[in-house]
Amino acid sequence: MLVPEYSPNAPIILEDPESRVTVLESDPVGYHVKLIGAKDDDEDALWYDIMG
Repeated sequence: MLVPEYSPNAPIILEDPESRVTVLESDPVGYHVKLIGAKDDDEDALWYDIMG
């Protein structure tokens, strides 16, 4: 995880960042896939990337 130069504290991910989920073609649009949370002691904005 990248930490901005101006931020002394890295975000803490509350879930396994390497976890994998399966999404099927038959899953409806808007289907809840996975909830991942994180916190940041500096209250910086957090960004997520979905890769697959």
